Amino acid sequence: MSAILLAAVFCAAPSPWRALSPGLELGEFKMGALSSHGDSTATVLRIDPKRWRLSLESAKREGLPSGIAAPRWASLKDLTAVVNAGMFDLEDARSPVGYARVDRVELKSKANRYQGYLVAEPTEPGLAPVRILDVAADDVKSLLPKYRIVLQGLLMVNAKGQNAWPPRQRKWSAVVFALDAQGRMLWIHCRSPYEPHTFIELLRRLPLDVARMVYMEGGPEASLWARAGGETIERTGSYETDFNENDDNRRFWDIPNVFGIRPSAPAAAP
Repeated sequence: MSAILLAAVFCAAPSPWRALSPGLELGEFKMGALSSHGDSTATVLRIDPKRWRLSLESAKREGLPSGIAAPRWASLKDLTAVVNAGMFDLEDARSPVGYARVDRVELKSKANRYQGYLVAEPTEPGLAPVRILDVAADDVKSLLPKYRIVLQGLLMVNAKGQNAWPPRQRKWSAVVFALDAQGRMLWIHCRSPYEPHTFIELLRRLPLDVARMVYMEGGPEASLWARAGGETIERTGSYETDFNENDDNRRFWDIPNVFGIRPSAPAAAP
């Protein structure tokens, strides 16, 4: 086969991404290893932070007695897409497990041992609109005050691009928040359960160009919802070792904190 023909074949290869709206794309990726349950597929929303603003919504800030399901969050706050904003505190079900803040309102005032921070909405020019900070590599103390949105979380891929999660025996459905090498947000949902270290390795082999990643939630509570381009995307989790060892859950569970996106306001005319 000639070089010209090879180039033509390569150029004709279909993209794994489908545009839902400018700056918002959907991809479905086989994980590369079969899970014990489900279709072994990851659903990914790729989001350009130049076109979409990230928000952190909270039952505590809204004065709600408990969480609500992802589609209801979208309706309540006029969000195009919604995903879990981390795990919640068992002693205070409306609070995240790690430190969290929106503007000056702290959703959880005490930091824990987690090594990652997801930050968004900078208050100073020149800063990236969304970042995942690694405590071992970044000046977290000076950077956190420069962002309106802060959420501490379990680091999955660190600043060196390494798998930061040690191997375990347990497995579960999962939803995670990553950034690719171009700074685009990746909301990744996988209903099929995997052991987390293996899950990370499989994601790193996919054509996602993952640079950093933090864990959001697992089991039946893992939620991803979006409505754009005339489509509604609904993804729920199910399996979790020692909690819900089946693939039967099909409903969105109530969750107290979510990330959502809205279109960015167009730039003002000069």
